[in-house]
Amino acid sequence: MCKTIKKPIKVLTVNLHPIVAQGIRSVLTSDQRYIVDTVFNSDDCMKRVKESKSDIVLIDLDLSDISTIDLIGYLKKEAIKVVVMAELDPEDYVPAFSQGVSGFLPKNCSPQELLEAMHSVYYNHIYWSPGLN
Repeated sequence: MCKTIKKPIKVLTVNLHPIVAQGIRSVLTSDQRYIVDTVFNSDDCMKRVKESKSDIVLIDLDLSDISTIDLIGYLKKEAIKVVVMAELDPEDYVPAFSQGVSGFLPKNCSPQELLEAMHSVYYNHIYWSPGLN
């Protein structure tokens, strides 16, 4: 049974690549439950997360301006749910999970899987993509 969401889910995406960020925004906003804000670096993420009161932060693990693991630690201290997108290399996602992320998606996930992951994490479930070992 699918739960009905009464209030919008606020997602902040952090991605270095504007074209990728726009694609993620397009997928999420195709579902009226989502309000999406986008930043392109960790400094803006730390500022915006406090302003926007995001429910979930979706982070590209390949940020170059800060250790993404440090950013995840900061967000967890702020009680923000974090979902990470990365390549399929297990060395990428083990450190992220040790910081307490709520979900992990490969960068080649489908739009439907992205929506499923966000919904699952919003309801306090851990989302581990079936495409991961």
